[in-house]
Amino acid sequence: MKKIDVFNHIYPGKYINYFREPDKMIQKLSTELPALVDVSKRIKNMDNLDIDMEILSLALPAIDDLHVPEKDSAAIMKSANDGILDIVEKYPDRFSAIGTVSLRDPPSALDEAKRCINSLHLKGIQIVSNVVGKPVDIPEYDDFYALLEENNVPLWLHPTFMRNTYDWLSENMLDIMIGWDYDTTIALVRLLSSGLIKRHMNLKIIVHHIGSLLPLFAGRISKFLDGSDDENGESMKMMKSLYVDTAEGMWKPWLDEGIKFFGHEHVLFGTDYPWGNSKSIIENIEIEDISVSRKEMIFSKNALRLLKI
Repeated sequence: MKKIDVFNHIYPGKYINYFREPDKMIQKLSTELPALVDVSKRIKNMDNLDIDMEILSLALPAIDDLHVPEKDSAAIMKSANDGILDIVEKYPDRFSAIGTVSLRDPPSALDEAKRCINSLHLKGIQIVSNVVGKPVDIPEYDDFYALLEENNVPLWLHPTFMRNTYDWLSENMLDIMIGWDYDTTIALVRLLSSGLIKRHMNLKIIVHHIGSLLPLFAGRISKFLDGSDDENGESMKMMKSLYVDTAEGMWKPWLDEGIKFFGHEHVLFGTDYPWGNSKSIIENIEIEDISVSRKEMIFSKNALRLLKI
């Protein structure tokens, strides 16, 4: 069965080489997880697990968290997206890719998204769940979402660190362990409550980590937004219109709930490689109590349809 991993991460060479002094977090992660920079190691892992293709995306830290002047963000975005394209062009049968932008500078983000779509022909655009503390639904970002919708290019939503919260949230990595999924869920509720998803109903949004906490809180969210937790309510329908990946599918109850809530047509195989346990995710999808044809949709057909591969 063909497998296309839609959500995994890499540091391309041009991006690494952009910095005169390597970012400490990038340097640390590259050492701990060499597959972030070593493409041959990545391909070997794909071969071992019968993964046909990866849709590459830039690994965190987010561009916003590099602590560089805002004026430099355009050049950083360009280096990341050019570098990721270099890998795709060298291994076109194994990799496709999405671009990454920082919404910190909306005009630059819009220009770079246009370049990614029209010149680099990347398959989508990745953003993170808050913009240095600003929510992702504010009006100054609307042209960016409209661009993706008009070009039928999906948006990848990746979590990032919560802002202006408890000083101790970093202890025991709570900011990543729990905070990331809360931040993603808050971002999604903002996109719903602000009317942005309703205004851009044709925009395809792919949410990391099986939609984070949305399936668990869907009834409560709908009750607050619509006054009802009816399965046919407007907010519930919009939540179910989102797409999610299977990262976090190592924990099968989470995978089960995600497939049940979003439906097999809206779940795409994603591993969060090199962080996620790809083998465990594959095994858990394979033993799901759904038909072979539905498993095939999750493993590849949904990606083929959405990304026009």
